[in-house]
Amino acid sequence: MNDEMPAKPPGTGEAANPNPAFAHPAFPNVDRLIELASDNKPAEILIPEEAKNSKENPMWKVLLQLKPLLPHLTRLLPLLDIGLGSTQTAGLSNEVHQTVAKIQAIQRDLNIAVQDQSLQLKLFEEELTRLRVASEKQAVAQAELVEGVDSLAKVVRVAGVALGVLLVTLIVMTAVLLAHMAH
Repeated sequence: MNDEMPAKPPGTGEAANPNPAFAHPAFPNVDRLIELASDNKPAEILIPEEAKNSKENPMWKVLLQLKPLLPHLTRLLPLLDIGLGSTQTAGLSNEVHQTVAKIQAIQRDLNIAVQDQSLQLKLFEEELTRLRVASEKQAVAQAELVEGVDSLAKVVRVAGVALGVLLVTLIVMTAVLLAHMAH
């Protein structure tokens, strides 16, 4: 039927449930009920010495009939603890609400600071964009100015060469004219 070792009843120094995942410190009797309700336990655990004659003791009859409901009840008991515990933790809850309110106020302040900084960053970005456009325009204007100066330098050189040629021509013509008049 079951290859596992039968569970021994808990002694005075042992916990009712050896598995700490199911142990609940507020309900030590629940562990015993879980142990009684589990399907992998031998029948001797379910029927103590007093319950062997269940016709004489109707309480055990009722308890044995409630056996299928025990797993559901064990799940509901912690919920009852939460419901009953809320009145005990009202002061703690108040403190938690105050702490949450402080955290929310800090978060609002941080959100406002982040929004202000993001607005300042946007303004700074727009200013940088305007400065970049202005520097590009200035670079283009400077390039045009350099081109204008280069072209003016070429014109001055060409004019200088032309004046030099005219001067040489004038000197030659004057020399020829003087030589022709002297003869």
